[in-house]
Amino acid sequence: MSNDLQSVLTQGSDTARDQIRALLAAKRACRWRGLPAIPPGSLLEGIVDRFRLATDIPLETPFFSFLSILAAALLNRNVIVRVADATVHPDLWTVILAPSGTGKTYAQKRMVGAFGCPELEWDATGIASTAKFIQDLEANNRRLWVRDEFGQLLRAVNSPGPMAEMRDTLLRLYSGDTITRETRQYKVRVDDPHLVILGLTVDETFLDQVSVESILDGFAQRFLYVYAQRDPARPMEKYPIYDLGNGPREWAGAWQTLLDGLQPEYVATPGALDAFRTAFAELLREGLPGSFYRRILWTAHKYALVYHVLRGLGPNPALTAEDYGWAARVLQIHLDDAARLLENHGLSELEQYIRSAEKVVERFRAKGLEAKPRDILAGVRQIRNVSVARFVLEHVRSMQQSKADTTLAG
Repeated sequence: MSNDLQSVLTQGSDTARDQIRALLAAKRACRWRGLPAIPPGSLLEGIVDRFRLATDIPLETPFFSFLSILAAALLNRNVIVRVADATVHPDLWTVILAPSGTGKTYAQKRMVGAFGCPELEWDATGIASTAKFIQDLEANNRRLWVRDEFGQLLRAVNSPGPMAEMRDTLLRLYSGDTITRETRQYKVRVDDPHLVILGLTVDETFLDQVSVESILDGFAQRFLYVYAQRDPARPMEKYPIYDLGNGPREWAGAWQTLLDGLQPEYVATPGALDAFRTAFAELLREGLPGSFYRRILWTAHKYALVYHVLRGLGPNPALTAEDYGWAARVLQIHLDDAARLLENHGLSELEQYIRSAEKVVERFRAKGLEAKPRDILAGVRQIRNVSVARFVLEHVRSMQQSKADTTLAG
């Protein structure tokens, strides 16, 4: 502690000490990492502040739940973004990983109730087969699918059983490709399918439910991950009852105001695209696979639209660099948490193995030879297991084939 500060604390005026207390309180209030991604004076600011004062729920939960609900409202109204020659839908796929007992569904339910938009939500929790999902999707296209215990769903999707076909269905849904299913009893065809997905799951068990393979092959990379962490300054014992007071009543009018004057189509201006390119370069994370990084950054267009509307600019069809600036702030959270997920799963180390294996494969290819798993074992000393070597080699070949296909298509 400096001598000047010590002098103020011991000998200074009451006013000076009060100012120091205020500064310390402000510093504590600003510790939450999501604050830079909240527009001042916005509905989102009021919601997060209300949850901060009245609950011990990690603030990532109401923050990202709100963004998902707003995205679903835009998707339900068929709002799109034009990005160069691409059409982008606001179909965010978010997975919130939170400790058990932290009110994962409470925030989302209170907001949907306050906003008076229960029709936005599709309760598909009880669906236990791909056939049932597709059958119900026809009536629930362009809505918000909230799924608790999302890690269990992903495990079922990646295991033999009635949900095994769900993997392909979700991949088609992500791309907006037509989804069909025909049996002797019925025929379903869903054109231009899109959903906002809000997955809620316990962080402690998630890594046991989602395999390394599913993350590396790109399926799990379709989701935006968020770690919702307890706030030591808001311990559970201080909040035996959650009382949001007049908050929900105040939110209702502000919510409706956001949706007034919405345009069916928004366009990313040249300045906005320059901001996207800048963010694409500046947000690069070491140790994060390129495919993961690119998919996360593409959602900047979706978030730019959401923030444009959140800031009360719905009647203006032009997305600007400022909208993309807000999007970049929230994407930084996703990138940090994706890197954390990979590190917790040991994937940062595995990614290094893959890079080393790529060099081995290239050396053999230069000699007109095809590398075998034993060559990976010999060339990458950190790999000591033939099964790991085989997986890494198959992944390298898959990446090279994908790159070749892209080159031919171009």
